[in-house]
Amino acid sequence: MQVKKSVAATVFVLEWKAQDGDFDTQVEMALEPLGAQKGEVSISESGRRSTPKAVESSCGSCRVWTHILCCLKTCLEYGMTLREYPFRAAS
Repeated sequence: MQVKKSVAATVFVLEWKAQDGDFDTQVEMALEPLGAQKGEVSISESGRRSTPKAVESSCGSCRVWTHILCCLKTCLEYGMTLREYPFRAAS
């Protein structure tokens, strides 16, 4: 994984080799304050191919990003870590 861009507490861009090919996947995380106690986090991915495997991988990434954001929120608001509890898809 490479950090392609980092603007303190505003934007982070990460890039890594895709699991399903010889190309790179890029993720941009943008943080925007919405007042003293609130903020918005936007996460976007690019570079994936339009194949069934890539779509499945993208959905998996979405679940992981959701879990990471929930862990961050819980840590910031309650001082607890959720990383001890892995994400489990609903069955």
